[in-house]
Amino acid sequence: MKVVLVGEESAGLGALRLLLDRGVPPVAVLTTPPAAERRGFSLWSEAHRLGVPALPAHAVREPVPDHLRQAGIDLLLNVHSLHVIRAPWLTLPRLGAFNLHPGLLPEYAGLDSASWALYEGAGTHGVTLHHMEPGIDTGPIAWQRRFPIGAADTALRLNQRSIREGLGLLSLLLEAAGRGGTAIPRVPQDLSRRRYLGRTPPEGGWLPIEGPVARCIGLVRACDFRPFPSPWGTPGLLRGDRRVEIVQASPGTHPAGCAAGTLGPRHDDGIDLACGDGFLRVHLVRWNGTVMAAQEVLREGELLRRGPGDDAGGTKR
Repeated sequence: MKVVLVGEESAGLGALRLLLDRGVPPVAVLTTPPAAERRGFSLWSEAHRLGVPALPAHAVREPVPDHLRQAGIDLLLNVHSLHVIRAPWLTLPRLGAFNLHPGLLPEYAGLDSASWALYEGAGTHGVTLHHMEPGIDTGPIAWQRRFPIGAADTALRLNQRSIREGLGLLSLLLEAAGRGGTAIPRVPQDLSRRRYLGRTPPEGGWLPIEGPVARCIGLVRACDFRPFPSPWGTPGLLRGDRRVEIVQASPGTHPAGCAAGTLGPRHDDGIDLACGDGFLRVHLVRWNGTVMAAQEVLREGELLRRGPGDDAGGTKR
């Protein structure tokens, strides 16, 4: 079987290893070359180390190279690449082109599906492997896997689980492809339920303290990719005229009984912050660019507030 892999980051690396373990070395890997100052372990470097031909990811927006058009490609796998693949690439493989989407379709099309699920307080998340069409995340579903969201899950943990479950779906695809194209399911999406989620984080990057505690915790967890950068940044509040960012939080233990944004009692593991329906226990904050224990920075009786207008989502680190 001849496969072209379009991928990025750890999910792309996992797909490459899966293909090699199955005795299906890709004919080509398309991925982003690392910047000169960030040379190191990557899908690009691993492909070169293994002798797998690598092309820049943006090549999917250009004409298909002659050597790939003539190679008799069976499958094209798109694994967490953000480049929109042109139609000639989608018609290249004999058995079809497939996208591994780290979210449940059609409700969580677009970007940052795990973060949106956490922010919205969803009880489950999942991954979808679907046939690719020229539209984004619109093709028929081959397989989908759903799993519960745990109370301690962060965006990083949920994305890592999505990768593991997604590689299982790729295994199903390889097994079915070995039996021929008719063995691969095609379940049309109900596009009346489709939502396309964009790159801009909700709440303008501010912690929604006027709302319920659960929504505040959802946003904090949705932004938590530690130790890696968060695409949504870190939600914050104004302390006077300076921004303090809320890195880690959990539900408080009793109703607030004071105005939203008021800091309540300090505890060994944090400090309470009043929200619309109770206290939020803030454990970690980023202050002056450093992550610190919240109770060492904030003081009981202080009033924090949302900033004006939209924000880019805080410090992306």
